[in-house]
Amino acid sequence: MSDKPLEAAWLVGESDFLHLKENDAGFSYEVFNASQPRKITGGQITVEQVSQSEIRGSSAAARALAIEEAGLNGGRVARVSVNMLERFVDSDVRRRRIWEPETLPEHDIRFITSDYRGLFRIPDGGTILVDYPDRHFAARCEHLDEYHTRINGEVFHICQFAELLERNGGSCRPEPELLRDEAAWRLGSRNYLAVQADVDGWQYTLYDAGFHMEATGRMDCPDLSMLEARDTILLDNGMQNRSRTQVGYEFVAEKAETVAEREDAARIARKKSVLGHLSDWRDNAPESKPDSKRSQEVSL
Repeated sequence: MSDKPLEAAWLVGESDFLHLKENDAGFSYEVFNASQPRKITGGQITVEQVSQSEIRGSSAAARALAIEEAGLNGGRVARVSVNMLERFVDSDVRRRRIWEPETLPEHDIRFITSDYRGLFRIPDGGTILVDYPDRHFAARCEHLDEYHTRINGEVFHICQFAELLERNGGSCRPEPELLRDEAAWRLGSRNYLAVQADVDGWQYTLYDAGFHMEATGRMDCPDLSMLEARDTILLDNGMQNRSRTQVGYEFVAEKAETVAEREDAARIARKKSVLGHLSDWRDNAPESKPDSKRSQEVSL
């Protein structure tokens, strides 16, 4: 388990909310439905269950186990702010808002329509998926105040961002989790990132727009989810404000392999060319003749 007990909320499917809290025995959970004011079900996921799961990351494993135990349709699972659970009458979050407000997140990010109808909240530093008719990308969001957020490094009033989306036929939602061992993204228009799981963490490679390798490394953090690993890598490399468009991992790997093979072939061809020029120079070089005067001095 982590040093700091984890607490998180997820939107499961279109209308179910899962609240997960880490404790000494594993993770407790509660489930709420948007159409009902009360808790639907709850339970406990044990440490043993988490350790036996094939899913990477303790919180990801506990989340999947809770979704299965509660009988939810877990097709799409997206991280949202714990504060979204305040609306439910018997939620632990509602009770704490009254009696222990200091235990709840102070800085989350609110998304609304242009007429101020609330859509959802995500944690500070969380990501949204932005959908336009011609493009789709994930964006990192930072809390500034209740009405302003920084999205991919650009500051927006929350109503201004809603109007921008609506004007261009777009929409946004919390970015869904990825239960995968490998994934890749185009970062803005200048880079690609490929991430792959290994035994003790995550391996990654950064490429430029032409699929030339720029950096590679690994993270010894097996408890991170795929999206958490991606965002940590981007933060460590100063790329946290780049948009992230998911692309095929095999597509990036094949492109990078083709570029590397082409560069190796070019290197070999250049080496052969240099060696060929040296050979030609030796074959065509004039034979050296002894200095006649020096020869006479030596004979004397």
